[in-house]
Amino acid sequence: MRSKNLRKIKYSLTRNERGVALLMAIFTFVLVAAISMELLEETQVEYLSSSQNINQVKAYYAAKSGAELALLRILIYKKARALAGDSLGQQGHVLDKVWSFPFIWPPILPPEATLVDKQLLNDTIKESYIDVGISSRISSESSKIDVNALGSKSKILAKHTRELLLKLFQNRMDNNEEFGRRFRGYNFETLVNHLTDWVDEDNESKNGGDERSYYRDLDGDTIPPNQPFKTLPELHMVEEMTDELYDVLEPNITIYGVAGINVNQASKQVLMLIDKGIDEKIADEIIKHIKDEKDGGPFAKLEDFFEFLQKQGLTLDLEKQKKEGAPLIFDEPLNFRVVSTATVGQTSREIVAITYDFDRVKKRLAELIAKDNEGSGQNGENSQLEQKCKDKKDEEKFNCLCEEKTEQNEKQQCIDEARKKAEATKEQEKKKNEPPKGKPTVVYWSEK
Repeated sequence: MRSKNLRKIKYSLTRNERGVALLMAIFTFVLVAAISMELLEETQVEYLSSSQNINQVKAYYAAKSGAELALLRILIYKKARALAGDSLGQQGHVLDKVWSFPFIWPPILPPEATLVDKQLLNDTIKESYIDVGISSRISSESSKIDVNALGSKSKILAKHTRELLLKLFQNRMDNNEEFGRRFRGYNFETLVNHLTDWVDEDNESKNGGDERSYYRDLDGDTIPPNQPFKTLPELHMVEEMTDELYDVLEPNITIYGVAGINVNQASKQVLMLIDKGIDEKIADEIIKHIKDEKDGGPFAKLEDFFEFLQKQGLTLDLEKQKKEGAPLIFDEPLNFRVVSTATVGQTSREIVAITYDFDRVKKRLAELIAKDNEGSGQNGENSQLEQKCKDKKDEEKFNCLCEEKTEQNEKQQCIDEARKKAEATKEQEKKKNEPPKGKPTVVYWSEK
Protein backbone atom coordinates (compact mmCIF):
# COMPACT_ATOMS: atom_id res chain seq x y z
CA MET A 1 0.00 0.00 0.00
CA ARG A 2 2.81 2.34 0.94
CA SER A 3 4.61 1.54 -2.31
CA LYS A 4 1.51 2.30 -4.26
CA ASN A 5 1.16 5.69 -2.58
CA LEU A 6 4.78 6.55 -3.37
CA ARG A 7 4.24 5.80 -7.03
CA LYS A 8 1.20 8.08 -7.04
CA ILE A 9 3.25 10.87 -5.43
CA LYS A 10 6.08 10.45 -7.97
CA TYR A 11 3.62 10.48 -10.83
CA SER A 12 2.00 13.65 -9.49
CA LEU A 13 5.38 15.38 -9.12
CA THR A 14 6.39 14.35 -12.62
CA ARG A 15 3.19 15.84 -14.02
CA ASN A 16 3.78 19.08 -12.13
CA GLU A 17 7.32 19.32 -13.46
CA ARG A 18 6.09 18.80 -17.00
CA GLY A 19 3.50 21.55 -16.55
CA VAL A 20 6.10 23.99 -15.25
CA ALA A 21 8.42 23.12 -18.15
CA LEU A 22 5.61 23.70 -20.61
CA LEU A 23 4.82 27.08 -19.06
CA MET A 24 8.51 28.03 -19.14
CA ALA A 25 8.71 27.00 -22.80
CA ILE A 26 5.61 29.03 -23.70
CA PHE A 27 6.93 32.06 -21.79
CA THR A 28 10.31 31.77 -23.50
CA PHE A 29 8.66 31.48 -26.91
CA VAL A 30 6.49 34.54 -26.30
CA LEU A 31 9.51 36.51 -25.04
CA VAL A 32 11.66 35.55 -28.05
CA ALA A 33 8.76 36.29 -30.42
CA ALA A 34 8.26 39.74 -28.85
CA ILE A 35 11.96 40.52 -29.09
CA SER A 36 12.00 39.28 -32.69
CA MET A 37 9.00 41.43 -33.61
CA GLU A 38 10.65 44.45 -32.00
CA LEU A 39 13.88 43.82 -33.88
CA LEU A 40 11.95 43.25 -37.11
CA GLU A 41 10.04 46.51 -36.69
CA GLU A 42 13.21 48.47 -35.93
CA THR A 43 14.93 46.85 -38.90
CA GLN A 44 12.04 47.78 -41.17
CA VAL A 45 12.08 51.35 -39.92
CA GLU A 46 15.84 51.58 -40.44
CA TYR A 47 15.48 50.03 -43.89
CA LEU A 48 12.70 52.41 -44.90
CA SER A 49 14.63 55.37 -43.51
CA SER A 50 17.78 54.33 -45.36
CA SER A 51 15.81 53.71 -48.56
CA GLN A 52 14.19 57.13 -48.23
CA ASN A 53 17.59 58.78 -47.81
CA ILE A 54 18.94 56.88 -50.80
CA ASN A 55 15.90 57.89 -52.87
CA GLN A 56 16.35 61.52 -51.80
CA VAL A 57 19.96 61.47 -53.00
CA LYS A 58 19.08 59.69 -56.26
CA ALA A 59 16.19 62.08 -56.96
CA TYR A 60 18.34 65.15 -56.19
CA TYR A 61 21.16 64.20 -58.52
CA ALA A 62 18.72 63.09 -61.21
CA ALA A 63 16.96 66.48 -61.01
CA LYS A 64 20.32 68.25 -61.08
CA SER A 65 21.36 66.23 -64.12
CA GLY A 66 18.12 67.26 -65.84
CA ALA A 67 18.81 70.92 -65.04
CA GLU A 68 22.41 70.72 -66.28
CA LEU A 69 21.23 69.03 -69.47
CA ALA A 70 18.71 71.86 -69.97
CA LEU A 71 21.47 74.45 -69.51
CA LEU A 72 23.53 72.60 -72.11
CA ARG A 73 20.60 72.73 -74.54
CA ILE A 74 20.30 76.50 -73.98
CA LEU A 75 24.03 76.90 -74.67
CA ILE A 76 23.77 74.81 -77.85
CA TYR A 77 20.80 76.93 -78.96
CA LYS A 78 22.67 80.20 -78.39
CA LYS A 79 25.74 78.89 -80.22
CA ALA A 80 23.61 77.74 -83.15
CA ARG A 81 21.86 81.14 -83.36
CA ALA A 82 25.19 82.96 -83.25
CA LEU A 83 26.79 80.74 -85.91
CA ALA A 84 23.73 80.92 -88.17
CA GLY A 85 23.59 84.71 -87.89
CA ASP A 86 21.17 86.14 -90.45
CA SER A 87 21.56 83.22 -92.85
CA LEU A 88 18.32 81.58 -91.68
CA GLY A 89 16.33 84.77 -92.20
CA GLN A 90 12.72 84.41 -91.12
CA GLN A 91 13.28 80.69 -90.49
CA GLY A 92 15.53 81.31 -87.50
CA HIS A 93 12.79 80.03 -85.22
CA VAL A 94 13.44 76.45 -86.41
CA LEU A 95 16.29 76.37 -83.90
CA ASP A 96 13.78 76.92 -81.07
CA LYS A 97 13.21 73.16 -81.09
CA VAL A 98 16.61 72.80 -79.43
CA TRP A 99 15.30 74.28 -76.17
CA SER A 100 11.51 74.16 -76.40
CA PHE A 101 11.09 70.39 -76.64
CA PRO A 102 10.71 68.86 -73.13
CA PHE A 103 13.03 66.08 -71.98
CA ILE A 104 11.20 63.19 -70.29
CA TRP A 105 12.57 59.87 -69.05
CA PRO A 106 11.32 57.27 -69.53
CA PRO A 107 10.03 58.56 -72.89
CA ILE A 108 6.31 58.59 -73.61
CA LEU A 109 5.35 57.22 -77.00
CA PRO A 110 2.44 58.73 -78.94
CA PRO A 111 -0.77 56.68 -79.21
CA GLU A 112 -0.07 55.86 -82.86
CA ALA A 113 3.27 54.16 -82.02
CA THR A 114 3.61 50.61 -83.38
CA LEU A 115 4.20 47.47 -81.31
CA VAL A 116 7.76 47.37 -82.64
CA ASP A 117 8.39 50.91 -81.34
CA LYS A 118 6.93 50.00 -77.95
CA GLN A 119 9.03 46.86 -77.69
CA LEU A 120 12.16 48.74 -78.72
CA LEU A 121 11.49 51.38 -76.07
CA ASN A 122 10.86 48.75 -73.37
CA ASP A 123 14.12 47.00 -74.24
CA THR A 124 15.98 50.30 -74.09
CA ILE A 125 14.51 51.14 -70.67
CA LYS A 126 15.45 47.68 -69.31
CA GLU A 127 19.04 48.06 -70.53
CA SER A 128 19.33 51.56 -69.09
CA TYR A 129 20.90 52.21 -65.69
CA ILE A 130 18.47 55.09 -65.11
CA ASP A 131 15.76 53.92 -62.71
CA VAL A 132 14.53 57.45 -62.01
CA GLY A 133 11.68 59.40 -63.62
CA ILE A 134 12.99 62.73 -64.96
CA SER A 135 11.14 65.68 -66.47
CA SER A 136 13.10 68.73 -67.65
CA ARG A 137 11.33 71.70 -69.27
CA ILE A 138 12.56 75.07 -70.55
CA SER A 139 10.39 78.16 -70.98
CA SER A 140 11.11 81.71 -72.07
CA GLU A 141 11.01 84.54 -69.53
CA SER A 142 10.71 86.95 -72.49
CA SER A 143 7.03 86.12 -72.74
CA LYS A 144 5.99 87.80 -69.48
CA ILE A 145 5.58 91.30 -68.08
CA ASP A 146 8.65 92.49 -66.18
CA VAL A 147 7.29 94.01 -62.97
CA ASN A 148 10.68 95.61 -62.26
CA ALA A 149 10.26 97.68 -65.44
CA LEU A 150 7.86 99.91 -63.45
CA GLY A 151 10.99 101.66 -62.22
CA SER A 152 12.85 101.58 -65.54
CA LYS A 153 14.87 104.54 -66.74
CA SER A 154 12.98 104.15 -70.02
CA LYS A 155 9.76 106.14 -69.70
CA ILE A 156 8.23 104.18 -72.57
CA LEU A 157 8.90 100.85 -70.88
CA ALA A 158 7.72 102.02 -67.45
CA LYS A 159 4.55 103.56 -68.89
CA HIS A 160 3.51 100.50 -70.86
CA THR A 161 4.38 98.09 -68.06
CA ARG A 162 2.00 100.01 -65.85
CA GLU A 163 -0.71 99.89 -68.53
CA LEU A 164 -0.25 96.14 -69.05
CA LEU A 165 -0.63 95.40 -65.33
CA LEU A 166 -3.80 97.49 -65.12
CA LYS A 167 -5.20 95.71 -68.19
CA LEU A 168 -4.38 92.37 -66.56
CA PHE A 169 -6.55 93.20 -63.54
CA GLN A 170 -9.30 94.65 -65.73
CA ASN A 171 -9.40 91.48 -67.85
CA ARG A 172 -9.79 89.40 -64.70
CA MET A 173 -12.63 91.68 -63.58
CA ASP A 174 -14.37 91.23 -66.95
CA ASN A 175 -13.87 87.47 -67.24
CA ASN A 176 -14.19 86.23 -63.65
CA GLU A 177 -17.56 86.91 -62.05
CA GLU A 178 -16.46 86.06 -58.50
CA PHE A 179 -13.32 88.20 -58.76
CA GLY A 180 -15.34 91.06 -60.29
CA ARG A 181 -17.83 90.95 -57.44
CA ARG A 182 -15.14 90.88 -54.73
CA PHE A 183 -13.15 93.79 -56.16
CA ARG A 184 -15.95 95.95 -57.52
CA GLY A 185 -15.04 99.56 -56.80
CA TYR A 186 -11.41 98.77 -55.98
CA ASN A 187 -8.86 101.10 -57.60
CA PHE A 188 -6.11 98.87 -59.01
CA GLU A 189 -4.03 101.96 -59.82
CA THR A 190 -3.39 102.26 -56.08
CA LEU A 191 -1.80 98.79 -56.00
CA VAL A 192 0.24 99.41 -59.15
CA ASN A 193 1.43 102.69 -57.59
CA HIS A 194 2.63 100.76 -54.55
CA LEU A 195 4.47 98.32 -56.83
CA THR A 196 6.10 101.27 -58.60
CA ASP A 197 7.07 102.89 -55.30
CA TRP A 198 8.79 99.66 -54.29
CA VAL A 199 11.17 99.66 -57.29
CA ASP A 200 11.61 103.31 -58.26
CA GLU A 201 14.47 105.45 -56.93
CA ASP A 202 12.61 108.24 -55.10
CA ASN A 203 10.80 108.27 -51.75
CA GLU A 204 7.70 110.06 -52.98
CA SER A 205 4.65 107.83 -53.22
CA LYS A 206 2.60 107.80 -56.40
CA ASN A 207 -0.42 107.67 -54.06
CA GLY A 208 0.71 110.84 -52.27
CA GLY A 209 2.99 111.46 -49.32
CA ASP A 210 6.08 109.53 -48.32
CA GLU A 211 6.44 105.93 -49.55
CA ARG A 212 7.71 104.83 -46.13
CA SER A 213 4.57 106.00 -44.33
CA TYR A 214 2.74 102.90 -45.59
CA TYR A 215 5.26 100.55 -43.94
CA ARG A 216 5.82 102.03 -40.50
CA ASP A 217 4.68 98.79 -38.84
CA LEU A 218 7.46 96.92 -40.66
CA ASP A 219 10.55 99.07 -41.01
CA GLY A 220 9.99 102.58 -42.20
CA ASP A 221 13.69 103.21 -42.85
CA THR A 222 14.35 100.37 -45.30
CA ILE A 223 10.94 99.52 -46.76
CA PRO A 224 10.22 100.08 -49.57
CA PRO A 225 13.82 99.39 -50.64
CA ASN A 226 13.61 101.42 -53.90
CA GLN A 227 15.26 98.49 -55.65
CA PRO A 228 14.08 95.83 -58.10
CA PHE A 229 12.23 92.83 -56.71
CA LYS A 230 14.64 89.96 -56.00
CA THR A 231 11.96 87.24 -56.01
CA LEU A 232 8.28 87.14 -56.95
CA PRO A 233 7.11 86.19 -53.40
CA GLU A 234 8.56 89.55 -52.31
CA LEU A 235 5.45 91.11 -53.87
CA HIS A 236 3.50 89.85 -50.83
CA MET A 237 5.21 92.58 -48.78
CA VAL A 238 3.83 95.38 -50.94
CA GLU A 239 1.06 97.48 -49.40
CA GLU A 240 -2.47 96.26 -50.31
CA MET A 241 -1.15 93.07 -51.97
CA THR A 242 -3.31 90.06 -51.10
CA ASP A 243 -2.95 86.38 -52.01
CA GLU A 244 -5.82 86.71 -54.47
CA LEU A 245 -4.27 89.69 -56.26
CA TYR A 246 -0.87 87.99 -56.25
CA ASP A 247 -2.40 84.91 -57.89
CA VAL A 248 -3.60 87.13 -60.76
CA LEU A 249 -0.12 88.56 -61.28
CA GLU A 250 2.16 85.58 -60.64
CA PRO A 251 1.58 83.52 -63.86
CA ASN A 252 1.99 86.59 -66.09
CA ILE A 253 4.91 88.52 -64.61
CA THR A 254 8.63 88.06 -64.20
CA ILE A 255 11.57 89.86 -62.62
CA TYR A 256 13.90 88.66 -65.39
CA GLY A 257 12.39 90.50 -68.34
CA VAL A 258 13.99 91.66 -71.58
CA ALA A 259 12.71 95.25 -71.81
CA GLY A 260 9.69 94.15 -73.81
CA ILE A 261 7.39 91.22 -74.55
CA ASN A 262 8.27 88.49 -77.01
CA VAL A 263 5.03 88.03 -78.94
CA ASN A 264 6.04 84.60 -80.27
CA GLN A 265 6.47 83.24 -76.74
CA ALA A 266 3.66 85.08 -74.94
CA SER A 267 0.75 83.33 -73.25
CA LYS A 268 -2.86 83.88 -74.25
CA GLN A 269 -3.43 86.19 -71.25
CA VAL A 270 -0.43 88.38 -72.11
CA LEU A 271 -1.39 88.58 -75.80
CA MET A 272 -4.79 89.94 -74.80
CA LEU A 273 -3.03 92.82 -73.01
CA ILE A 274 -1.18 94.09 -76.08
CA ASP A 275 -4.24 95.76 -77.61
CA LYS A 276 -7.80 96.18 -76.39
CA GLY A 277 -9.05 94.70 -79.67
CA ILE A 278 -7.34 91.34 -79.03
CA ASP A 279 -9.99 89.15 -77.43
CA GLU A 280 -9.81 85.42 -76.64
CA LYS A 281 -10.72 84.42 -80.19
CA ILE A 282 -8.02 86.58 -81.80
CA ALA A 283 -5.47 85.49 -79.16
CA ASP A 284 -6.21 81.87 -80.06
CA GLU A 285 -5.69 82.70 -83.75
CA ILE A 286 -2.36 84.35 -82.94
CA ILE A 287 -1.16 81.28 -81.04
CA LYS A 288 -2.37 79.00 -83.84
CA HIS A 289 -0.47 81.11 -86.39
CA ILE A 290 2.72 80.96 -84.30
CA LYS A 291 2.63 77.20 -83.67
CA ASP A 292 1.58 76.05 -87.13
CA GLU A 293 4.12 76.48 -89.93
CA LYS A 294 1.33 76.07 -92.47
CA ASP A 295 -0.38 79.16 -91.02
CA GLY A 296 2.84 81.14 -91.16
CA GLY A 297 4.74 80.22 -88.01
CA PRO A 298 6.27 82.78 -85.59
CA PHE A 299 6.09 86.44 -86.62
CA ALA A 300 9.37 87.81 -87.96
CA LYS A 301 8.74 91.51 -87.27
CA LEU A 302 6.19 94.04 -86.04
CA GLU A 303 4.86 94.69 -89.57
CA ASP A 304 3.97 91.00 -89.99
CA PHE A 305 2.19 90.94 -86.65
CA PHE A 306 0.15 94.07 -87.42
CA GLU A 307 -0.73 92.79 -90.88
CA PHE A 308 -2.12 89.63 -89.30
CA LEU A 309 -4.13 91.65 -86.73
CA GLN A 310 -5.58 93.82 -89.47
CA LYS A 311 -6.76 90.68 -91.26
CA GLN A 312 -8.57 89.81 -88.02
CA GLY A 313 -10.49 93.09 -88.31
CA LEU A 314 -8.42 95.34 -86.01
CA THR A 315 -7.61 98.90 -86.98
CA LEU A 316 -4.06 99.70 -85.88
CA ASP A 317 -1.61 102.53 -86.42
CA LEU A 318 1.77 100.97 -87.18
CA GLU A 319 3.75 104.22 -87.07
CA LYS A 320 2.19 105.19 -83.74
CA GLN A 321 3.04 101.77 -82.35
CA LYS A 322 6.67 102.18 -83.42
CA LYS A 323 6.94 105.56 -81.73
CA GLU A 324 4.75 105.18 -78.64
CA GLY A 325 3.53 101.59 -78.38
CA ALA A 326 4.47 98.86 -75.94
CA PRO A 327 7.89 97.36 -76.75
CA LEU A 328 7.19 94.16 -78.68
CA ILE A 329 9.97 91.70 -79.54
CA PHE A 330 10.08 89.18 -82.37
CA ASP A 331 13.65 87.85 -82.33
CA GLU A 332 15.09 84.96 -80.36
CA PRO A 333 14.34 84.64 -76.63
CA LEU A 334 17.13 85.73 -74.31
CA ASN A 335 16.28 84.59 -70.78
CA PHE A 336 15.09 81.10 -69.86
CA ARG A 337 13.48 79.28 -66.93
CA VAL A 338 14.48 75.66 -66.36
CA VAL A 339 12.31 73.35 -64.24
CA SER A 340 13.76 69.89 -63.66
CA THR A 341 11.87 67.27 -61.60
CA ALA A 342 12.96 63.75 -60.65
CA THR A 343 10.90 61.04 -58.93
CA VAL A 344 12.06 57.85 -57.21
CA GLY A 345 9.28 55.85 -55.60
CA GLN A 346 7.38 58.31 -53.40
CA THR A 347 10.25 60.81 -53.33
CA SER A 348 10.46 63.85 -55.61
CA ARG A 349 12.99 66.66 -55.98
CA GLU A 350 12.68 69.80 -58.10
CA ILE A 351 15.29 72.28 -59.27
CA VAL A 352 14.43 75.64 -60.84
CA ALA A 353 17.10 77.70 -62.60
CA ILE A 354 16.87 80.97 -64.55
CA THR A 355 19.44 82.19 -67.07
CA TYR A 356 19.92 85.86 -67.95
CA ASP A 357 21.64 87.52 -70.92
CA PHE A 358 22.88 90.77 -69.38
CA ASP A 359 24.57 92.20 -72.50
CA ARG A 360 21.60 91.75 -74.83
CA VAL A 361 19.05 93.06 -72.30
CA LYS A 362 21.29 96.05 -71.57
CA LYS A 363 21.50 96.83 -75.28
CA ARG A 364 17.72 96.57 -75.67
CA LEU A 365 17.17 98.92 -72.75
CA ALA A 366 19.65 101.42 -74.23
CA GLU A 367 17.66 101.41 -77.46
CA LEU A 368 14.46 102.20 -75.56
CA ILE A 369 16.12 105.07 -73.69
CA ALA A 370 17.35 106.44 -77.02
CA LYS A 371 13.78 106.18 -78.27
CA ASP A 372 12.67 108.18 -75.22
CA ASN A 373 15.15 110.92 -76.06
CA GLU A 374 14.01 110.95 -79.67
CA GLY A 375 10.38 111.35 -78.63
CA SER A 376 11.18 114.14 -76.19
CA GLY A 377 13.10 116.12 -78.82
CA GLN A 378 16.57 115.22 -77.56
CA ASN A 379 18.90 114.11 -80.34
CA GLY A 380 16.10 114.98 -82.76
CA GLU A 381 18.38 116.40 -85.45
CA ASN A 382 20.66 113.38 -85.29
CA SER A 383 17.65 111.08 -85.65
CA GLN A 384 16.48 112.93 -88.74
CA LEU A 385 19.96 112.72 -90.27
CA GLU A 386 20.16 109.00 -89.47
CA GLN A 387 16.84 108.49 -91.20
CA LYS A 388 17.92 110.56 -94.19
CA CYS A 389 21.24 108.74 -94.62
CA LYS A 390 20.19 105.21 -93.62
CA ASP A 391 20.37 103.85 -97.19
CA LYS A 392 23.90 105.14 -97.82
CA LYS A 393 27.06 103.20 -96.93
CA ASP A 394 30.57 103.82 -95.64
CA GLU A 395 32.15 107.17 -96.56
CA GLU A 396 29.09 108.30 -98.48
CA LYS A 397 27.02 107.87 -95.34
CA PHE A 398 29.57 109.70 -93.17
CA ASN A 399 29.57 112.68 -95.55
CA CYS A 400 25.77 112.65 -95.58
CA LEU A 401 25.62 112.73 -91.78
CA CYS A 402 28.01 115.67 -91.68
CA GLU A 403 26.86 117.63 -94.72
CA GLU A 404 25.44 120.45 -92.58
CA LYS A 405 28.87 121.21 -91.13
CA THR A 406 30.20 124.25 -92.99
CA GLU A 407 33.66 124.50 -91.48
CA GLN A 408 36.11 121.99 -92.96
CA ASN A 409 37.64 121.16 -89.56
CA GLU A 410 34.20 120.62 -87.98
CA LYS A 411 33.11 118.47 -90.91
CA GLN A 412 36.24 116.32 -90.74
CA GLN A 413 35.82 115.92 -86.99
CA CYS A 414 32.18 114.93 -87.52
CA ILE A 415 33.20 112.36 -90.16
CA ASP A 416 35.86 110.90 -87.85
CA GLU A 417 33.33 110.56 -85.03
CA ALA A 418 30.77 108.96 -87.36
CA ARG A 419 33.44 106.53 -88.60
CA LYS A 420 34.40 105.57 -85.03
CA LYS A 421 30.75 105.08 -84.13
CA ALA A 422 30.22 102.84 -87.16
CA GLU A 423 33.31 100.79 -86.28
CA ALA A 424 32.09 100.41 -82.70
CA THR A 425 28.69 99.28 -83.97
CA LYS A 426 30.31 96.71 -86.25
CA GLU A 427 32.39 95.46 -83.34
CA GLN A 428 29.27 95.09 -81.23
CA GLU A 429 27.50 93.17 -84.01
CA LYS A 430 30.55 90.95 -84.42
CA LYS A 431 30.61 90.28 -80.71
CA LYS A 432 26.88 89.62 -80.77
CA ASN A 433 27.36 86.93 -83.42
CA GLU A 434 30.27 85.27 -81.63
CA PRO A 435 29.29 81.90 -80.16
CA PRO A 436 28.97 82.19 -76.36
CA LYS A 437 31.64 80.57 -74.21
CA GLY A 438 30.89 78.60 -71.10
CA LYS A 439 27.50 77.78 -69.63
CA PRO A 440 24.69 80.37 -69.62
CA THR A 441 24.69 82.87 -66.77
CA VAL A 442 22.45 81.47 -64.01
CA VAL A 443 20.97 84.21 -61.81
CA TYR A 444 18.55 82.04 -59.85
CA TRP A 445 18.84 78.48 -58.55
CA SER A 446 16.28 76.86 -56.25
CA GLU A 447 16.20 73.30 -54.90
CA LYS A 448 13.09 71.75 -53.37
